[in-house]
Amino acid sequence: MQRGEGPLGGPPGGPPLDPKGPAGGPQFGLNGPPGGPTEGPPVDPKGAPLNLDLGRRLQKVEVSVKGLKRIKLETIAADLRPVQSARTVGDLLLALEGLHSRLSSLQIFDKTISQVECGKEKEEVSVKLLLREQQRRCSVGTALSSTGEVLLEAAANLPAVNGGSSSLNIRGACALSSWSPSQHFAADLLLPRLPLLQQLQQRMQLQQQQQHWGLLPSPAAVLRVFGCSRDNTAFNSSLTRLKGAAAEVRSSSNRHTFSLSFISRSAAPCLSTQQQQQQRVASPSVAAMPWASFKHSFKYIYNNDQLDRPSAAAAAAAPVLLPRKGYALNAAAEVALPGGDTRFIKGEAHAFAAIPLSFPTSSSSSSSSSSSRKESPWVLTWRLGLGLLLPAARSAAVPLDDRFYFAGAAAPLRAFKPFAVGPTDKAYTIDKSRSVCIPVNDYLGGDAFFGSEVCLAYDFHFPSSSSSSSSSSSSSSSSGSSSSGEKRGFGGFHPRVFLFGSVGSLGNVFSSSLLQQQQQQQQQQQEGLLSRVRSLVHAYRCSVGLGICCPLGKGIWLEAAAAAPIRKQQTDATEQLLLGVRVAAAPDAAAP
Repeated sequence: MQRGEGPLGGPPGGPPLDPKGPAGGPQFGLNGPPGGPTEGPPVDPKGAPLNLDLGRRLQKVEVSVKGLKRIKLETIAADLRPVQSARTVGDLLLALEGLHSRLSSLQIFDKTISQVECGKEKEEVSVKLLLREQQRRCSVGTALSSTGEVLLEAAANLPAVNGGSSSLNIRGACALSSWSPSQHFAADLLLPRLPLLQQLQQRMQLQQQQQHWGLLPSPAAVLRVFGCSRDNTAFNSSLTRLKGAAAEVRSSSNRHTFSLSFISRSAAPCLSTQQQQQQRVASPSVAAMPWASFKHSFKYIYNNDQLDRPSAAAAAAAPVLLPRKGYALNAAAEVALPGGDTRFIKGEAHAFAAIPLSFPTSSSSSSSSSSSRKESPWVLTWRLGLGLLLPAARSAAVPLDDRFYFAGAAAPLRAFKPFAVGPTDKAYTIDKSRSVCIPVNDYLGGDAFFGSEVCLAYDFHFPSSSSSSSSSSSSSSSSGSSSSGEKRGFGGFHPRVFLFGSVGSLGNVFSSSLLQQQQQQQQQQQEGLLSRVRSLVHAYRCSVGLGICCPLGKGIWLEAAAAAPIRKQQTDATEQLLLGVRVAAAPDAAAP
């Protein structure tokens, strides 16, 4: 039996695993979800069931490991013990499933393959574990930041530090956007084998064994140091620098993340632009912000991506790149702890859903109509975003970096410039050559927002030369034509044309800017919470438009769109031609 990446195994219809057989006996494939129970009896690559006696007793299981160079054997010794202690064929299969899942969670191996062979003696089994270590590598490319910005990134990955299970990742990046130039640096140390997490894993394994589950990998810890410098002169007159440290605990599926961060911030009002002949004077709201502050916060991040699951596209030649079916949900909650200069509770959620549309057609046969529904190029997508920021005291000033803005690759509101929606205050640009003072807006963000977008899309399919030739050669048989129909649209060039409509609003419900405190303090005190929420809803913006997009990866695409604002506020800055990267699900919603 051979277990690894992909359907590996011996010839179909081979003999069952018999301890009495010769050494180096037949190999069989094993199907089932990683880290979980097998789905039915084991099968070979062609689908023939293997008549394994899962209750057959095993007296001895020998395990040999090949392929270790830099990684010490002691690093994975604890993972091998469940395999060595297996006493039945069924226990051995479950132990191998858990072994592969745990080794994959360490992120220090490129490939793991296990070969199970009959031993020389009766009721003996030999397991050969073939490993390929990850190599140290450096890369240069593009990435998405926590706010959805496109970054030019240089990264170095150092797996298995000192021969152990820890890995070190170092990244440096700069934003490619003209509206918010920034530089980022981060160093992450992945620690999947902390004693506290191992105790938690043992408790989970006991519960899993009682319910006959496969052994799941344990949660992992991450220690991070980071720094960021951001130029905000495109939307407010400030320069921001962050540096800090964070400790994270992630679940084995990366669905749940708990983090504790300590951040030191310095924010200075911008007094001059890039041109020497001009000088910019920050607005009173920006100038009143503290120049230096500290924030200690605890965060919880939830990520659930159910877009185009592999089981839904199992018959396709490649995974679905543009979202067609399913949903993705990202939510984050943050609490600023005592000891810092700011205190608040912040929560936000982003949801994305896609539904393929089927229109009835006048076809002659029911089979052709059912196939046309499966291959319908029409897709309806929906995006929703909500957020609230509650300060400890209404009069307390929340730093600009902690507020909400409509920006990033997952923003639900289109036709408006990034960061250029919401409360403002007046700043000034002084042109020394002409002795002119020009008023400009400083966008201050808000403590509450909502946004939604609906898209009706149509997928075009231009298959590559290889896929078109294969489909033409297989058109002679009905089975070949059905398989080519299933693969249609997954290879080659397949852009998507879409119509969209978006609506959203951003403002202050629980806090106010310095200008509002000076001019509307009495009115704000008389207003209740419901009236401020009503004002936020009444100040909505909406837009419509059309565009075209091409996939770059799963859930990431490059798009060009033309949008027209239908309703906007007086201080909003619009942008009718849009070109950039979009994502289905927002990255970590509240990452530092």
